[in-house]
Amino acid sequence: MDEISKIFYEKGIAGHLREMISPDYHENRPIWETDPRFLNPEAQLPKVKTWAKMGERPCFPKQGLITIDAKPKQGKSFCAYAAMIPLLSGKPFGSITPNEKANLIICFDTEMSAISLQPRYRALRASAGGHCNNFLIVPLLATPRSERWKVIEEVTAQYNPGVIIIDHISKLVANYNDPAEASAVSEHLSALKASRTVFVIIHQNKSKEDTNMRGAVGSALNDDQCESYTAAKKNGVFSLTLKEARDTDSENAAPFIFAVAANEEKEVTSFIDASAILEESEQRQKEEWRKNFKALFGDDDLLRNYELVERIKSREGLEEGAAKK
Repeated sequence: MDEISKIFYEKGIAGHLREMISPDYHENRPIWETDPRFLNPEAQLPKVKTWAKMGERPCFPKQGLITIDAKPKQGKSFCAYAAMIPLLSGKPFGSITPNEKANLIICFDTEMSAISLQPRYRALRASAGGHCNNFLIVPLLATPRSERWKVIEEVTAQYNPGVIIIDHISKLVANYNDPAEASAVSEHLSALKASRTVFVIIHQNKSKEDTNMRGAVGSALNDDQCESYTAAKKNGVFSLTLKEARDTDSENAAPFIFAVAANEEKEVTSFIDASAILEESEQRQKEEWRKNFKALFGDDDLLRNYELVERIKSREGLEEGAAKK
């Protein structure tokens, strides 16, 4: 340190010491400067780190709980698997663009036998290319419920994956609606999510109109999650749509859309881009509209309202009230 710098450095220290011994210093000093239990409003906070972007929105925080819910048979598991493809390959898939590849992803499956899991495992490996040795599945169907958390925690501690998937949480509890079991689930997941991303798959409540995650366990997950998604399946196209995000903007969030290819035995062989299927469906819909308009209007340049209603009643077999709508 040169002489001038040394003088300024020493004066700076002296000035700071004078400030510290002044009567007003301790009286006015914020408590958070001396007690770390309090949040410092001026602290420089790190940015939330995520694995990828879905559209333009950062998605899949590297530390936290992510839920995927839906009614039965809506593709929750397929959505979880497909969303891992860009994290395994390091390449975009659908609307998901990875920031980096995951070191290891482990799926703990509580529903299917190894025989049932094999086709989707092979399909995932085929879709992600040569980067899939870092995706592992632990079948837990044959493991007693009382031992499943132990297996999940021991495997996670041993291999330290960046991402784990629990598919699904219902098989880890005896009663969805038991507050004590819900609290235990929350505690287990809190420890797991502290240093990694944890995806949890869960059913929605049974009522058709109720899209909340099921029972007391679902309420606990909703309180703990940092991102929540809903899975859906329509006309062979699967979608993963954001419901809520704690740390990113959820307005106009792009969904993740994909499809699956299958062999003659209807066994899934790969996860594929759904653009062509959506385009074909849109063209079919346009053609149906064209046919309907031609059948209803024919070559008439002018058609009165009551005449159009009569044609709709005749063509569609509707009552007058329904035809007018």
